[in-house]
Amino acid sequence: MLPWVIITQLPHPERLDMTRTDGQRRSVKISAAVRTNTGVAARTFVANSHLVGLLPDYAVLDDVREGRLIRLLPDWSTEEGTISAIFPHKEHMTPRLRLLLDHLRGAFHRHYAGTVVTAR
Repeated sequence: MLPWVIITQLPHPERLDMTRTDGQRRSVKISAAVRTNTGVAARTFVANSHLVGLLPDYAVLDDVREGRLIRLLPDWSTEEGTISAIFPHKEHMTPRLRLLLDHLRGAFHRHYAGTVVTAR
């Protein structure tokens, strides 16, 4: 079994639910060597040790592009996570803020998804 760093904020941090490109599904129990509550901290553990983790793309995109981390199981994906934005009540939301939030939602949806990576 691989040593994992898990992000405790995930809905099921000790279980990895995956779907392959052909639609096959698997659920794998994870044994955590390290627990953290942020993706950025998990990335640091993976990059500086021999751990594996399910990490958010925004935390590892440059590392994967530059070969410092590698994506494991490229034919498999996990359920998309959520990112929250805190803003005033809708009544007080400016059109500019609404445009920004809509843009961010679309950009994250197009470019970022959970990625299982390890240090190279």
